[in-house]
Amino acid sequence: MKNHFRLFDYCLDIIDEELSKEIMIKMNKILKRNTTDEDDPRYNVGGFKVVSNKIGLINVINTSSPVRNYYSK
Repeated sequence: MKNHFRLFDYCLDIIDEELSKEIMIKMNKILKRNTTDEDDPRYNVGGFKVVSNKIGLINVINTSSPVRNYYSK
């Protein structure tokens, strides 16, 4: 909950700035700071997704995959 408040404060601080890759990364870092996700490479805190989303255990449905190199331009 604390991180949500920190992120909201950050959003107020940058409200007039254009959304950028750097801002999105900083938002992700703020939201995940001091959580178990922060140290788990599957969540790539401070970066973009590296693992596909899946639904189910037996009949697995892949939903959204990482988009490689899309944001590296």
